[in-house]
Amino acid sequence: MQRINSDLANDLGNLLHRTLQMVNQFCDGEVPASKALHPEDEALCREAEEAVEAVDRALESFAFDEALKVLWGLVARGNKYIDETMPWRLGKEGNRDRLDTVLGTLAQTLRIVALLVTPFMPTTGQRMWQQLGLRGAPDRISSPAWGGYPAGTLVHKGEVLFPRIDLDLWQKERQARAEEDKNPKDPGDHEAEVTIDDFRKIELRVALVTAVEPVPKADKLYKMSLDLGYEKREIVSGIREFYPPEDLVGKRIVVICNLKPAKLRGVMSCGMLLAAEAFDGKNLALLTVDRDMELGARIH
Repeated sequence: MQRINSDLANDLGNLLHRTLQMVNQFCDGEVPASKALHPEDEALCREAEEAVEAVDRALESFAFDEALKVLWGLVARGNKYIDETMPWRLGKEGNRDRLDTVLGTLAQTLRIVALLVTPFMPTTGQRMWQQLGLRGAPDRISSPAWGGYPAGTLVHKGEVLFPRIDLDLWQKERQARAEEDKNPKDPGDHEAEVTIDDFRKIELRVALVTAVEPVPKADKLYKMSLDLGYEKREIVSGIREFYPPEDLVGKRIVVICNLKPAKLRGVMSCGMLLAAEAFDGKNLALLTVDRDMELGARIH
């Protein structure tokens, strides 16, 4: 819980809040165009571009913890950049060109942060996108390249992104819940139990793999075209090291159809296949059906 307060409320929330507040105060809410870049501006630009590449690599390998570590590192660097450049002082001193460059650099950084955070927290990414005054949706942007934030964009300062959590109250509620449940868990339990209603929320269906192609610059990813009978769709899956394309085409596999779409390496993935993985991670087998079931058949 301390991590939530620190990383989200303090770091990400404050970076967005401070930047938008200064854009409103010094630029009438309009994001300025950067002028001549100083070394500290170029350093933040490089770190943002490196973060994009590092997060892409981590997501490709399903190393979500590593991706988040890189993301929070960029957020921390953005806050440090504010402390180093002191834009409030630039505004008071009337150093307009330097102020514009600093605020423009922060805006570009926040755009990239919003794009990188979206796969993990879609609602947060969308709220950031809206407050930054950007058009469209962050999950529809194919490339989070530096320089994609148009100068002259009007920001929209909204509610605090992450309200602080009262740690004392949270601790008391946690202790109260613990008192209500005195029964220790069975040592054999590995995962929390789910009800049949929870399971029924997952829409599992039979799909035919009609085409497979590697995702460019992604050693582990395939873009797979599926036929569900009632519709066709594409998914991205990290099974490239286990199956050649010719072994996948024609297979009837099991997919989750109501998973929220996500963009991986610029490709929109609308679903997820199911597979069994060996404990050592060196072998993988697709979940299939043992009869010639009709496409789109629901699995219960």
